[in-house]
Amino acid sequence: MGVRMADLKRFGTLAALALVLACLTAPIPGALAQTVPLVTIDDGPKKQTKKRAAKFAFSSDDLAATFECRIDASRFRPCASPLAIRGLERGRHVFEVRAVGAAGTVSSPAVLKWKILQKGPR
Repeated sequence: MGVRMADLKRFGTLAALALVLACLTAPIPGALAQTVPLVTIDDGPKKQTKKRAAKFAFSSDDLAATFECRIDASRFRPCASPLAIRGLERGRHVFEVRAVGAAGTVSSPAVLKWKILQKGPR
């Protein structure tokens, strides 16, 4: 879509500016979208639990996105939902998941923190 001088005179300054902005922001046919996907943790352990295993469910608004997860500041690694983790130590833990879009864009991680309690008295 081009902008001609006749268009500028006919529509006025504000309308012409809107037309120019529309031309500049129009998607380019065949280009990959560069939007950053959003990621959500849909399910996980309670804030405090005695269970040393955890199960997480997560999703993205980008249906083509893949996921990377990490526990307790380890390196992000590819993962899928649902994710089950066993053999966790007692204490505080942090689970993070991020989405990677088809164009390679990476979301900010969604974070879930919880604590595995010490065994109670018998």
